[in-house]
Order: sequence, then structure tokens, then C-alpha cells
Amino acid sequence: MRKLALPCLIVTFFLALHVAAASAAITLTLKPSAATVPLDGKLTLTATVTGTTDLGLTWTVNGVANGSVREGKLSACTTVAPLTCTYTAPAINVPAPNPVRFEIVSKANSTVSQTAEATVTDKIVVTLRPTSLAISLDSVPTLAATIRNTTNTALNWYVNGVLNGDKAQGTLTGAGLTRAYKGPAGFAPDPNPALIEVSSVADPSKYAKSVLTVTEAFGLTGSMKTARSQHTATLLNGGTVLVAAGLQPDTGIVLSSAELYDPKARTLKTSGNLNVARYFHTATLLNSGMVLIVGGYGSVGGTVAEAELYDPSTGKFTLTGSLHTSRYFHTATLLPDGKVLVAGGANSDGVNLSSAELYDPATGKFTTTGGMKTAALLSTATLLPNGMVLIAGGADTNAVSLSNAELYNPSTGKFAVTGSMNTPRAQHTATLLNNGLVLLAGGVNSDVQAIGAAELYDPGTGAFAATGNLNAARYNHTATLLDDGSVLIAGGTNTSNDLAGAELYSPNSRVFTLTGNMHNARQWPATVLLNNKQVLVTGGYDGKFTLAGAELFQP
Repeated sequence: MRKLALPCLIVTFFLALHVAAASAAITLTLKPSAATVPLDGKLTLTATVTGTTDLGLTWTVNGVANGSVREGKLSACTTVAPLTCTYTAPAINVPAPNPVRFEIVSKANSTVSQTAEATVTDKIVVTLRPTSLAISLDSVPTLAATIRNTTNTALNWYVNGVLNGDKAQGTLTGAGLTRAYKGPAGFAPDPNPALIEVSSVADPSKYAKSVLTVTEAFGLTGSMKTARSQHTATLLNGGTVLVAAGLQPDTGIVLSSAELYDPKARTLKTSGNLNVARYFHTATLLNSGMVLIVGGYGSVGGTVAEAELYDPSTGKFTLTGSLHTSRYFHTATLLPDGKVLVAGGANSDGVNLSSAELYDPATGKFTTTGGMKTAALLSTATLLPNGMVLIAGGADTNAVSLSNAELYNPSTGKFAVTGSMNTPRAQHTATLLNNGLVLLAGGVNSDVQAIGAAELYDPGTGAFAATGNLNAARYNHTATLLDDGSVLIAGGTNTSNDLAGAELYSPNSRVFTLTGNMHNARQWPATVLLNNKQVLVTGGYDGKFTLAGAELFQP
């Protein structure tokens, strides 16, 4: 036994020496040794193994083989040089602990290892609910935000780009992650829908938004300085609106004052006086940007022949050429050549007129042109796409409502009869639709009864055809073509009562549908489509008082 001891010791010694030499010879590296990676980001890890031909490695993330959803996962690990592994950080939540610890262990010798680490950085996520909402003017919806993956949960809130909003946009009140939105007092925000945005203070590029649409049809805006009815409202090239002259039926005062409405400030301010007080006149925007005021009934109890020009650059009115025949309840239409056709109406003696005149802005003078076939007042005049002017309906000298219609041809200077309306009417409205047809709506018949029927004129056939009926028969109302091609019918009277209701006509369905009521019933108001697609309604008469208030219709 003693003879065998020495060889065994020698073998054992050499085996231990071999293992020690092998252990000392294997070395591992892992790069990068330190790094950062965002949530759901990727990082390529590269390892080297020296001192052995066995390149096998065991990879762990925070002690978990190949990682996990919580820690982040390792994938696409290679087993031949170059030795790489791809780390994908968690998609939503930062892992714990963080930084994450990567470790590789040699399969040739499990006592040989190397580590590296990566810090998973926050990928801030901001949400806002609801993402969209339709609200009425008086509603106060609550918006709730969330912010994840950051210890800094501070947020900035905006309404149409204004921090916390303002009186024009609506305001946000509250604290923490919720806010209550209160719209402007009495009117829709501009623009509407209102865009609510919430952004991270730590990283403003991380934000969310919500769209609030104010569906209330009418909202109050600034009032006129002077109450007025039977006036005109004209959209100027700069986007403001000229409100001119008119009557106060409750006092009998005929007005010469004028005001300008500023859609941005939502206010009206005085802007010069006409040289001649008048109502039931016409106002036409010329190609020069000036406004031509023609005819009307004056304060001295007679019709007006004088015409005036309003210059937006000076805010003043100056007299221009006078009509050959003074008139009121007439029509005025801007022709393609820049001249203005003034037709029909009545004179101071209450005699209806068939005569027509042309105003030439180049000379500042009126010249007579061909007369209408039928003398009428309270007709409508519509410039057609073919350049002709459709004169429709009205009343004769005996106050009999007419179904007649005529076409004025600017190239010949003559009127010619076209098809007749199905329903005789006066004090109605006529609106050129985007499809080239003309919508004639409402009016009054010879028995002073309001009309609910509407019809369409087709310039291609020269014929009228019935279309949907108004929900509320009316006259002395307004009709405004909206940006989407529908027509807003607002206000008026049914003889017994003045109306606050409004309706929308759809050319596609050919049906009238009710929309919100105005804050005031009013007949003889004036309406105009603003550049922001809203409709401004000014003044009118509610059966007792002349109105100074103005409203905005939000489509």
C-alpha cells in the first residue's frame, strides 16, 4: 500500500494543477459595462471568452435566466464569435431593481463570470380622457389625465394653446390630474372645437389631447351700441362686419349710425354715420372693398334717392351718385362686371316699381336699364352661376303676393320671364346653393299668413320644384349659406309671434331640421357668415322692443 501512495499523490497533484491552470486561463468580458436604455428600447450586449474553446455562456438579467417581462428580456443570443445578446427593456414599467444587472457565466467553468448594468430610463406616457366630447354651452365636463413612468407627475394644461385657457377660449380649473372645463360665457370658443392639451412638465414632448365640441347652436356675443332693426350687415374684406342704419320700431327713430363687429374681440364699436338716415335699404360689398348703401326709407317719411359709399380704410361714409328713382324694399345685386343692379321696390307714394338701375363704381353714377315685367317690392334677387340674376316673388301694389319670376341678363340689359313659383310669396329668402340651385323658403301670402313651403329653382330648366317644408312657417327671417353647404334659417315671425327658432336645410336630403333657438325672438334681424364659419346675428325686433343684442351661431 505504501508503494502505491506516491503515484496517487502525483496524479492528484497534476489534476489539481491542471484545473487551477484552466480556471486561471478563462477570462470573460461584457460590454458595455454600463449603459442606459429607454422603456421598450433595445441594447446589444457583446461578450468575449478567452482561455477555452468552449464559448458557451449562461445569460441572466437580475438573476433571471434570459430575463423576463418584468426585468426585460434577452434574445437572439449567439453561441459563436462574436458573442452578442439583445436586451429589450420592459414596455411600460421601469424594472426593480434599476439599473438591471446582466451576468454571464462560463459553461466551461461556472466559477468564472462577468457583469454589466443598464439603467432603464422613463418613457413618459401621458393620457387624457375623454379624447372627444360634445358639450353644451352651460355644461362643465371633467377631464382626467394620467402620467406614467416618471416621478415628476406635474402637467401643463392648455385650451387652444392658451395655458389654463382664458375668457375667450374657456377656462380650466382644478388640481392634480383632473380639470373642469368651463366654456366662454354665452358663446362657443373660437376656434370650436376647443383643443385641450396636457403635457408633461418633465418632458413637454410627451402630451395628450382632447377635443371638446360646443354643440349649442347660438351663443351671445357683444351687443350693438344702438338697438336697430331693418338694418344691413356686410362682411368686409378684413373679416369685420359693417352694421349700418336701420329703424327702431318701438320709438320710430330712423338711424344713421353704423358699427363694426370684430370677430376676434367679439365686440361692436361705432364707425361713422351715414349722411342720410334710412332703413329697408341695401348694402353691397363692391370689388374695391367699399360698401355701397342704396335707397331705403328716410327719417322725413319718404324714400331715399341718395347712395353712399363706406370706406373701411377711413371708417367714413361719403355720398355718391343718386338713384334716378328713389325706392325702398328693392334688391341690389353685384354683377360679374362689378356693377350693381338695383331693381324694383316702391316709391314714397307706395307705388311699386318695375324700373331698374345700374351703379357703376368707376363713374359713381346710376344709369337706367331694362325694367322688370312685373312691378314688385319685397322680392328676392340672386346672382346665378351663369351671370344672370333671378328676381322671384314679392308683392304687387295691392299687397298681393306674387309667384312671378324673372331673369335679368347683364349682356342685354333686359328682363325675361322664367318659370313661376309653386307658391306665391313675399318677404321670403332666396339662397344660391353650392349645387347651383336656388332655395326659396318661407314668406307671407296675400292673407298675411306665414308660409312653410320651400322650393328650388333650377337655372338649367328654368323651373321651380317643391322641396321640404319648414318646421315653422315664417317670414321676415334670414337665410345664410353655411360653409358645409347647408342653409341656416333664423328668426322671423308667423304674424302672431316673433320667432327665436332656427332650422337647417340640407341640400342632400332636401329636409329642414330644427337647430337650437336664439336667445331672443327677432324678426328683421341681419345675419352674415363670418370667416371663422360662425354666423353673426344682429338686432331685429321682438314684437315689443328693438334689440341691440347680437348672437353667434356655431355650425
